[in-house]
Amino acid sequence: MEKGPIRRLLCFVSLLNEKGYISKEDVKNFDDDFSNIPDSTFKRSISDLNSILDIKLKYSKRDDQYRPVNNLSSNEFVESIVDSQFIGYSSKELLLIYCFLNGIIDSKVYFPPLGTGDEKDGYSRILYMLRKKLKHEYLQIANFIEYRSSEHYKPNNLLFSSNINEIINSFNKNKLIKFKYKSSNTDSFNDKTIQPQKLLNYQGKWYLIGFDENIDKSVMFNLSYIKGNIKILHDRDFNYNISDYSLSSFGIIMSDIKEKAIIKFYPPVSERILEVIWDDEQTIRTADDNTSTMRLSYPVGGEDEIIGRVLRYGVYAEIVSPDNLRKKWLETIRTMNTKFNQEV
Repeated sequence: MEKGPIRRLLCFVSLLNEKGYISKEDVKNFDDDFSNIPDSTFKRSISDLNSILDIKLKYSKRDDQYRPVNNLSSNEFVESIVDSQFIGYSSKELLLIYCFLNGIIDSKVYFPPLGTGDEKDGYSRILYMLRKKLKHEYLQIANFIEYRSSEHYKPNNLLFSSNINEIINSFNKNKLIKFKYKSSNTDSFNDKTIQPQKLLNYQGKWYLIGFDENIDKSVMFNLSYIKGNIKILHDRDFNYNISDYSLSSFGIIMSDIKEKAIIKFYPPVSERILEVIWDDEQTIRTADDNTSTMRLSYPVGGEDEIIGRVLRYGVYAEIVSPDNLRKKWLETIRTMNTKFNQEV
């Protein structure tokens, strides 16, 4: 089924959930794309609800409305919406979507439990509806496919989930938040009053980007360094008109302010690195000696991340330029050699 009919089905199910009935006038007002929907298309979509989603409707001539023959529960409406969204996906595509969601939900890293009941109840409902869409033979194949999160900070169970929950509540209520945050230089904790701007999961780690009124700029906070509970300041509304914020020191893929770097890779890594993406605009060239040279952008102030990535490849990777990045990389190697030389 094409995207147009799928969008109409979603529109019809949404109207049923909201109003309990469907009228052509409501469909026209739902979206500009449906403002001139022909009678034949409208009636065909009513028929599709029955044949595809098993929602049977009856027409009331007096009200000029279509109503369900049987009352549908809220869960059945949710399932109908999910069904309409996944029409057109192949079994293999649904298989990978199911395995991906199952893996990251089970890890609790990307989807920490935020409900008050069973910690996986809400997410499990989504998986249940996806399982219903998969054929039996593909559910068997799902046992042989896994998605696993990479290195990440261990969520602090209920406290970690509670803090993410409060940040979401802060966005919803437009209220500032307050918390204690570990200093980067000492083991002390400082009080922070922040207007949240973005909640971000980057490489398996949760971060909050927020405007710090004490220093008058946006700052990035690692949620694992927050001590205790985040508190919403119910008497403090969002009052800073922040149209943009700098991510200049936040990750290779996130920065707006970047420098250029050249990294040389040696066999056998030089061949494998051809398939690796560190930066969307990177270029890699292979030389006659089988080495590969990567040219990419990295964030100002984000040298530690790119040095860490290069060190993962040991003697098979070398930072060529810029000079300041190369010097910092070499100094890191010398420090490691001095510190661990007695054990080698």
